[in-house]
Amino acid sequence: MPLACAAELLRACRAIRLADYDTAELALAAGVSVWPEVEHCAAYLNLLGVVREARRDWHDARYWYRRAVVADKRYEPTQQNLRRIYELYTFGKSHEPFALGDEMNDVWVARLPEPTGQPVA
Repeated sequence: MPLACAAELLRACRAIRLADYDTAELALAAGVSVWPEVEHCAAYLNLLGVVREARRDWHDARYWYRRAVVADKRYEPTQQNLRRIYELYTFGKSHEPFALGDEMNDVWVARLPEPTGQPVA
């Protein structure tokens, strides 16, 4: 994925976290204009689903999440969001947060060096 496209996806993530869904949609559209193949990328499709879900359009959100699974069935943020949609449809609520794909996971946290108390030179 070209760097400019990845930057647009990160811009969409930041906008979603600020509940600025119009800006998120603009960033996602900009990502497509930079690299049209992003439309087949699980991360992009997942973010489309998150925006639709945030706008309370669960049907469209589920559609985009399913497309993301087709693109990459192992993409964990989409799996989490599908669990969330299932809970919303089944129970009317969910304790799962949105998963945007930019979260720091346990693997990365485990790789961070332990603080030594020494200033970084």
